[in-house]
Amino acid sequence: MPDTIQRYVPPPLPPPRPPLTKDDLRSAKAALKHLPETVRGDRPRLLENLADRRRAEAPPSPRRRATAGGTAGRKEAHPLRGMKYQLIYSDAFGEVSERKIRFERTNDRDGTLSLVAHCYMRKAQREFRTDRIIEIADAETGVVIRDPETFFA
Repeated sequence: MPDTIQRYVPPPLPPPRPPLTKDDLRSAKAALKHLPETVRGDRPRLLENLADRRRAEAPPSPRRRATAGGTAGRKEAHPLRGMKYQLIYSDAFGEVSERKIRFERTNDRDGTLSLVAHCYMRKAQREFRTDRIIEIADAETGVVIRDPETFFA
């Protein structure tokens, strides 16, 4: 048995994607015309539709007795809560991993937005900084989210 410990070296990152041509852009624009308006980037309408769908699917909540403080200090749940995403993430040490997550909420620490989510790989709640997300896509539709910081804000 050797006395030296071998250090794990992660596999190299895939090569960068080639730049888009004008034909690629034309075909992408043509494909976007066939997508529903909510997928094309109308974020407020997307969030509104998701919130409406969740309200319609949610069972009626049991009535609670009103308290003296009311609900003034209570935050409303994020409209994307419960949605599943596939992401490629680089941690603080530069280790790149592919994760499947269920989004819970956002967190703002010192001006840096993070996603608090259940990570299916770690089987626990984790926090993912948006500036370290390499790529994120909706797990059901495969639609890539170009700017996660703006999308989840």
